[in-house]
Amino acid sequence: MFASIFTETAEKQRNPKKEEWRRGRSARRTDHMNIFATRIVKWLVAIIAVINIVAMMVFQYGLPSLVVSAEESAEATGTDEMGTIETVQQETAAKEAEIAQAALAREEIEEEAEEEEEERDPDAPILELTDDHIYLRVGERFNYMSYIETMEDVDGSDLSHYIYLDRDVDTSEPGEIDLTYRITSTITGKSDSKVLKITIQE
Repeated sequence: MFASIFTETAEKQRNPKKEEWRRGRSARRTDHMNIFATRIVKWLVAIIAVINIVAMMVFQYGLPSLVVSAEESAEATGTDEMGTIETVQQETAAKEAEIAQAALAREEIEEEAEEEEEERDPDAPILELTDDHIYLRVGERFNYMSYIETMEDVDGSDLSHYIYLDRDVDTSEPGEIDLTYRITSTITGKSDSKVLKITIQE
């Protein structure tokens, strides 16, 4: 009987301490949670403020700078919409003039070629050179055959064995040489000749 009374009294004495410890622990947890929540709210407020500042700077300084740069570029070039149209028209007219000049030059070349064909004797052989003026170095070897493009008789046969050169080409000294190529038809006996200008440089 006394033991049970002593046990009940001891439990009554221990229970208030447990309750007090439990209350203290819950209060501490509540304080920690409040501090953590306060910090989070402060960080969110700071981030939102930075975002707002950046947005305001972009809006105030970014967009007007683009407008100003466009206006300045227009003033620097000195062109507006009408000026651009006039420039395009001038460029188009210049291109059309160039095309017309090229067409006229082509027609003149074709007419000259036709005249040459008409003037060419059909009974004469054909002799064509790759160039009319070449440049060699002093001491460089000269191969006369490498500058012949066509040498045909009236029947289309090759006349490479019937070509005549009016002189020898000496490349030992600088100077200029006019070398005449001549071929003669083995069928009609008529000839064709071309002149190759050779400049020998040091």
